[in-house]
Amino acid sequence: MTADDEKVNAAIDLLRENGYSVLRAGDFHWETPGEFRSRLGVSTAHFDRRVKAPSCPHFLAERGPSGRILKLRSNPDFETWMRPYRPLALRKQL
Repeated sequence: MTADDEKVNAAIDLLRENGYSVLRAGDFHWETPGEFRSRLGVSTAHFDRRVKAPSCPHFLAERGPSGRILKLRSNPDFETWMRPYRPLALRKQL
């Protein structure tokens, strides 16, 4: 590990301690909202409701002219926020 790597890691730690969500470049990728919902097992309605909530964590989104989310880059805080109390598969069985 170089001195620059140590400085970068120290800066990331400092930002995380102060409540920022920080990821190194390459730790995430673009995905469509459909791919994201399928990966987490959430419905479209759940996704839309959670994204519109005032306390929703920040995430990177590429939006179309109408404001629709075309692609997104998730982060751990956003994924935790989006996870339902009960997975979609269990709700369908009830």
